[in-house]
Amino acid sequence: MTALSISSPGASASPSAEAAPANLDEAAFWPVTRLAPLVREGKVTSVALTRMYLDRLKRFDPALHAVVTLTEERALAEAERAD
Repeated sequence: MTALSISSPGASASPSAEAAPANLDEAAFWPVTRLAPLVREGKVTSVALTRMYLDRLKRFDPALHAVVTLTEERALAEAERAD
């Protein structure tokens, strides 16, 4: 019996990280598979990503009404712990 490998076309098991964008907002819609190598290789921190996403939530929520409870302090504490 042979083992099957399931992956998406063009995906690699351990992608090499590219450079972090100068403006982190450019990475807002990147998949975690693209963000993780940046964090792992120290090119961006969990805190920086969390701050970027929190800023976007605060900026766009008045129009989108996507947030019920924003737990900014908790999110930043978790990000600091992850770093």
